[in-house]
Amino acid sequence: MDYTIDTNNYTLIISTNEDLSKTKDNYYHIKTNQKQYTIGNLPSGTKFYWQIIDEENNFKSPILSFTTSYKPEIEITYPVKNTETENYAIGIPIDAKITWISTDTDNDDLTYNIKLKNISENPDINIKNIDFSTDLLVDEITENNFYNVQLKKKQYYAIQISANDGKGNISKSNVIKFRTNSDPVKPYNLYPNNEINVPTDIATLTWESYDIDDNKLTYNIYFGDSQDNLSFKKNVNNNYYILHNLDYGKIYYWQVEAIDSNNATAISNTATFMTNKKPLFKDIFPDNNTKNIDLKPELKWNFEDPDDEISYYNLYFSKNSENLSLIATLTENSYKFNYYLLPQTTYKWKIVVYDSKNASATGGINYFTTTSAPKIELETPKGNNESLKPVFSWNSTDTDNDELKYILNLVLPDKTIIKTTNSTSLVYDDFLLPDTEYSWSVLVKDSSLATTISATQTFKTTHQPTITLIYPISEKKLEATVTLKWNATDQDNDDLYYKIYLDNTEIATTLNSNYTLENLTANKTYVWKVMAIDSNLATSISSEATFTTDSAPYNYPDITNIYDYYDPSKEYTFNENKYPNKMKIQWSNSLKATYYNVYKEKDGIETPIATNIMENYTTINIPEGGIYNVYVKAFNNKGFYIKGNSISLNINTPLFY
Repeated sequence: MDYTIDTNNYTLIISTNEDLSKTKDNYYHIKTNQKQYTIGNLPSGTKFYWQIIDEENNFKSPILSFTTSYKPEIEITYPVKNTETENYAIGIPIDAKITWISTDTDNDDLTYNIKLKNISENPDINIKNIDFSTDLLVDEITENNFYNVQLKKKQYYAIQISANDGKGNISKSNVIKFRTNSDPVKPYNLYPNNEINVPTDIATLTWESYDIDDNKLTYNIYFGDSQDNLSFKKNVNNNYYILHNLDYGKIYYWQVEAIDSNNATAISNTATFMTNKKPLFKDIFPDNNTKNIDLKPELKWNFEDPDDEISYYNLYFSKNSENLSLIATLTENSYKFNYYLLPQTTYKWKIVVYDSKNASATGGINYFTTTSAPKIELETPKGNNESLKPVFSWNSTDTDNDELKYILNLVLPDKTIIKTTNSTSLVYDDFLLPDTEYSWSVLVKDSSLATTISATQTFKTTHQPTITLIYPISEKKLEATVTLKWNATDQDNDDLYYKIYLDNTEIATTLNSNYTLENLTANKTYVWKVMAIDSNLATSISSEATFTTDSAPYNYPDITNIYDYYDPSKEYTFNENKYPNKMKIQWSNSLKATYYNVYKEKDGIETPIATNIMENYTTINIPEGGIYNVYVKAFNNKGFYIKGNSISLNINTPLFY
């Protein structure tokens, strides 16, 4: 401080109070005989008030003020710890560039003192107590905000930087502890190593490594088929690398070099592996260039894998004139087509086998030709006046001599009939409609599944015959025997035959236009009709007609008496143990009877033993003897009869008959 006055006895007062009152700190009351006075260690950035008193002349100067300069501020920006969990910076490169930032309120030019030293790796050391007065590696002054330094790997250091504004203000940064970069951990757990059967198409190399400084790592991959001549493949960020298209059954070698962000490196030991051997082709079916192959063939193949680890097959297929395309991926060594190939066509196919390591092999491109299609020509029916149950026939040939089967398609007015046969003819088992046009075709299929469908052929069925009943029509009191008569025509001139129905029951067939009924029941009305059937099975049925028969005699001709033939006076009862072979019987008269017949019956067989008897008695002879039922029938002139009661007679059996 400097103040001019002509005296040698002064008092200097300095205070942070404007009235120069005394304060606890920063108050000065100084006696001096000089005209200037130097005060050091004033606090920075503080405003002071001061005054000089001339003690001899009792004179006081004006109160003046001044402000001390501000201290600079400084902060080290590199190295610094990376995260809140770290106690100090790690992984610092050995050629580190130390940087800092500083400020000075007064804009004074600053100089910096860098102090750096090795310290212990003891984690419990208090960095605030580090002594920077001795054993310094660096003690340099610079005006820059950076300082390049060469350090050693994996060493612990402490650094402090002081900023000086040249006005006595010196600020020190915080002490920074850091550890220089370490090499990455040598890659380990390399895979595959000493492995065999490694896939050739995709082989994935993997390993493990890390950096104790938590620096990011990249990896150089070295690879080759000679341990002494590995080639650089690629630098990767991951701990794996994928190789493609390696050779089968070959030994390879590889290494990994880990590189951290400070270019520190560590290289692994050499690993080795052998790729798998590819499967071996054995045989195929059908053999190459085979002909007459089914239209739905089954392809088969066989491969052997040295490691018995076949995984799947890819089947490629096409016509010979087209490019092969993948049609199936299979785990079985066969493929059955579920659709039909074209006949008489050459196809090509290739099978590619893959094992569990994706090694592949093929049996090459093979060819086969499908079977020829059979030929077919329809024969009958093909014209007019065809049968209602026609016989369909055709002619078919196959150049490969395959076994043939046929499917008949017959188009009806309301549906299509399908029939299957192994023969070249087929009888239709139902009736077609008469006077109707039909169409039909035949599909022929050979044993190799080749098919041909014939041209469609048409035919027309025969006309129906016509029939008219003639006699009897509503006649009454007819005899027991009646001859039915009718008239029938056929415009196709087909031969006719007839079915006769009596009371809705078919009773006979005939080629004639008449039919005689016998043993009709008396006093009964009958309903009759006739069906005409031509030789082509067309039919026509007549309208119905009726007739009524006359009555039978009245009163049953029951047997009333039995007399001995040789002694007519001797009469037998109906309860005799034995009866003679020859005897006379008598029965009741029947009204309107014209004659009588006597019958014997045994085991359901009726035999007449006396006929056309005009009286109500007669002699009967049963020479063979045995037990018989005997009875009488009374007939009138219309042929109707009434049957009397049946008696059981045990007739004497001769010794020699």
